[in-house]
Amino acid sequence: MRKSKPPFVVTLAILSLFALLLAQGCSSDSRMEGEKTVEKEGKPATPSSGMATPTGAEKVTSLAITDLSTSKGISAERIKATKVEEVNWPDTSLGCPEPGMLYAQVITPGYRIILSDGDTEYEYHSDAIAHIVLCQKG
Repeated sequence: MRKSKPPFVVTLAILSLFALLLAQGCSSDSRMEGEKTVEKEGKPATPSSGMATPTGAEKVTSLAITDLSTSKGISAERIKATKVEEVNWPDTSLGCPEPGMLYAQVITPGYRIILSDGDTEYEYHSDAIAHIVLCQKG
C-alpha cells in the first residue's frame, strides 16, 4: 500500500509552481504602467510616409488608414501616418471610453496612430492585433 503525501507537501508544490510562473511573468521587459509610451524603430507605415513605425504596427496602421478613407471619403493615397507609437492602455477602451459602456480593466497593449490627410490630423487608438478606434477628443 502506498502512503499518500502530506497535504503540506502538495500545498508547497503548488505554491512553488505559482511563484515560478509569477516570477517568469514579471521578468519580461514589458512595461505595464497605464499609458506608458515607448517609441521603437521599424518599417515605414506607408511607402511614401517616410516615417518609421513600431514593429508589428503595420496591420493596425493600415486598418486605420482604410477606416479613415471609408468613413470620411478621403482617398487612401492622401492619408499618411505622421506618428505611430506603442502604448499600454489602462483598459480595453483603448483610451477612448464611450459613455455608458463598460470595459475590462486590464492593461491592453496597442498603438496611438496619428494620420493626416494634409489638412486635418486624426488620432486612432488600437490594440496590438486588429481593433481600432477613431479617438477625436474635444
